Amino acid sequence: MSFEPKFWSFVVAAVLCGCGNSDGNGNPNLPCTADRCDAVCGDGCTPSCPEFGDLCRATCGDRCEFTCESGPNCEVVCGNDCDAQCRSISSCTAATGSGSQYSCSSASNCTVELGDGSTAECQSVGNCNITCLGSCTATCRSVGVCNVNCEQGGELDCGDGVSVCGIDCP
Repeated sequence: MSFEPKFWSFVVAAVLCGCGNSDGNGNPNLPCTADRCDAVCGDGCTPSCPEFGDLCRATCGDRCEFTCESGPNCEVVCGNDCDAQCRSISSCTAATGSGSQYSCSSASNCTVELGDGSTAECQSVGNCNITCLGSCTATCRSVGVCNVNCEQGGELDCGDGVSVCGIDCP
């Protein structure tokens, strides 16, 4: 008996993510709702964790759209042009490639390392730590402590909770 390659990528994606479904190319696109989700997927995937018990972790390629909400801990590592959103969680840690967007709201701790040309926003957060590896825009609103670190220098405080690294204020 022989199986198509798509069948095996479906099985591998289901096991790695714990989601139970895939788009047929090995990309988990349905929400992970178990206590723990470890999603590993390629370019253009959309892992999400709504109302989970312990940890939601995703490792994905370029153009990844990651959503994590209503749980304790979220972690994501993605390539370029990603969109990572964390809402109503305890902590959210992310590392993104260039041209990405990171948003963390209603959380205790948010930490992100951004690639060149990216943006980050923390809103209603206890501690927000943003590290820019190149140029970036960082916004902190209703945040207890907001730390913006520009690895290449050139940090500017633009007022109204906006800081930039390596570029002019908007």
